[in-house]
Amino acid sequence: TKRGAVRALSQAISNTAPAISLVATLTAYAKTGKPVVASTIFTAISLFNQLRFPLFFYPMLIDAIANGQNSLRRISSYLESQEIIPYVDYKPKLNGGGGSIEMSNGNFLWSAPANSSDEGSTADKACNSGAPALCGASISVQPGEVVAVIGGVGSGKTALVKSLICELTPIPQNPKLIQKEYGSTADVPR
Repeated sequence: TKRGAVRALSQAISNTAPAISLVATLTAYAKTGKPVVASTIFTAISLFNQLRFPLFFYPMLIDAIANGQNSLRRISSYLESQEIIPYVDYKPKLNGGGGSIEMSNGNFLWSAPANSSDEGSTADKACNSGAPALCGASISVQPGEVVAVIGGVGSGKTALVKSLICELTPIPQNPKLIQKEYGSTADVPR
């Protein structure tokens, strides 16, 4: 990946820079006509070896800056994203203490479309373009029923649960009523 290549290049530069600069400095010193003696060479080697420690942290600095820029881009994207309008109509629990869930013809996208100002778009058009999560979903769970949502990868299990807890973008953008919940609903991570 690009990040790995930048990290490898930075590491290579930091490891070779003191040696290359030592050779270049000693060559330039010899070209001046001054005598190159052991005391001068060892002093130069000692000073350039001290450069290794600060240069060792240079790749980590570049990596930290790249990670920071990536994090800021992600945070900015999250903060600029459109708020999802609550579309669940929560009702008090029914007599007997049980709750029920009803949803009919629910159409949802994973994220809001970039062109949300188009009032003439229908649910069918939206489900055929963009990133549809659910199209025409209906479910009815009565008090006391136990429901298991099973299926293959990508079949819509997570989308169904997220639609029930108001975490998807409904189509149309301002539905009158997509679902009714009597009681409370939660998503428990696996």
